[in-house]
Amino acid sequence: MSATPSPAPPGRRGTPPPAPDRGPLVVLIGPMGSGKTAIGRALSRRWDVPLRDTDVDIEEHAGTTIADIFLHQGEQAFRDLEHQIVAAALDEHRGVLALGGVGRRCAATPVSTWRSTRPAAARWSSWT
Repeated sequence: MSATPSPAPPGRRGTPPPAPDRGPLVVLIGPMGSGKTAIGRALSRRWDVPLRDTDVDIEEHAGTTIADIFLHQGEQAFRDLEHQIVAAALDEHRGVLALGGVGRRCAATPVSTWRSTRPAAARWSSWT
């Protein structure tokens, strides 16, 4: 005899957290290649909200790759652009936000600011 699984508690599986007054539902941080975009896509699909990846924003804004920005303009130019893009995304985006590889040192906005926007956002970083 197999047991029937009980339904997920309210606010869990498939249900996004309440929409914030400003800022994203969740912010994913971590080093390059840690799965931020993959997890972001899954959350975005599950909750039916948009996904925004700041690496994509940076490359679209610059018209080139991040690697080329580093190569031709230097790290400081990249960090300046990253600062602008991340600050705007934290203020404007209302879905799932992946912060590229800035997780360990995001100079754009103090961690306490985005943690206060959505406290659950800080939990993902403990996986990396």
